[in-house]
Amino acid sequence: MDASELLGVFDVTPGALLLRGVVSPADGLQRTELTNAPAVATLQFPLQVSKTWQITTNVTGLAQGIFANYTEKYDTQVDAAGEVVTPYGTFRALRLRTILTRTVGLVVTTIRVYAFVAECFGTIARITSKDNEPNPDFSWLDPT
Repeated sequence: MDASELLGVFDVTPGALLLRGVVSPADGLQRTELTNAPAVATLQFPLQVSKTWQITTNVTGLAQGIFANYTEKYDTQVDAAGEVVTPYGTFRALRLRTILTRTVGLVVTTIRVYAFVAECFGTIARITSKDNEPNPDFSWLDPT
């Protein structure tokens, strides 16, 4: 499992939960301070099955102390509803399928993310593919 100490900088509006950027919790030479222009709608309200949205953002700033300037395209669809069983209980949730395409120079990386969102709780579970996973029904389990 990938762990990160980076923090998302969000803004809540009547129509969306917006990701404005990403920062590291500590200042210093290795800090991360990235800004999305425009901000990324990670959720668009009201959420309902079959809702879709897309956004392309320019990401600029410092990534681990190094200047960064690249684009990210988010293609999101609310593609299912049902019950999700977690260690904390069972929740009625919507499944959001996002395909993130990151372009850094000539290098294009695609990442698939499934987020399970429950009313009053937010994201209760999330599954992220390996880079450039071609199968939309990927397994998060390592087969080795």
